[in-house]
Amino acid sequence: MPQDLEQLKAKLGALREVPALKHRLYRSLSWLERADTEDDADARCVFLWIAFNAAYAIDRKAEGGQATERQQRRRYFGKVVPLDTENRIHSLAVGGLRDSIRDLVGNPYVFRGFWDCLTEESFDWKAWPKREQFDEGVETVERLLRPEPTRGTEAQPGDSTRPTEPDVQETLDVLFDRLYVLRIQLMHGCATQNGSLNRRQVEAGDEVLRAFVPMFLNIMIDNSWEDWGAVSFPVRDDIREDWANRVR
Repeated sequence: MPQDLEQLKAKLGALREVPALKHRLYRSLSWLERADTEDDADARCVFLWIAFNAAYAIDRKAEGGQATERQQRRRYFGKVVPLDTENRIHSLAVGGLRDSIRDLVGNPYVFRGFWDCLTEESFDWKAWPKREQFDEGVETVERLLRPEPTRGTEAQPGDSTRPTEPDVQETLDVLFDRLYVLRIQLMHGCATQNGSLNRRQVEAGDEVLRAFVPMFLNIMIDNSWEDWGAVSFPVRDDIREDWANRVR
């Protein structure tokens, strides 16, 4: 197991008096460790998404059963980003992930709107109904990834050395919407294992998830007193003991 996962495991083990959060994060970490044993990028993407899902998903019953997966993700990012006081998310994005993020966000085949527009008619790449929405997503991410002005270079209006929280959150929203489509393609059998047609998005998705998910877990551990929501299928000793007595 890589050193960063070992450190994350030790950090999680040191938590006290937050059993619900520990269950959530141990589940997530277990899938991160499973992903790390895989040589296959398709399988890693699946396991990494499970790890991410374990971190953000909230029991629907606790929310009244109304929130969609997308809404849950957005609420999660709305909590994680303000807690990232060290600006780790942005630093990671512009550091080693810029190319992979651009590959994903600029790839129409992991944009839900592209598939919604696909009909029996000949597809027009220059003028399709949701092209503007696609381009807006690309521009949102480019604002975050745009290189900072170098010394001696005049900054353009609106440029800043530090992104705003809305910029970071909107970028994560766009990026993980793309990753969710990739997740559907893989987990629902809508792609060929190790197929050549989707290698670009699978490899980019693998790199992005491997970097971001451990970071999200670190932010959660560093802010363990926050309310991270009710865990689905909770581990509870009282019901386990009751069941054990029933089956004797």
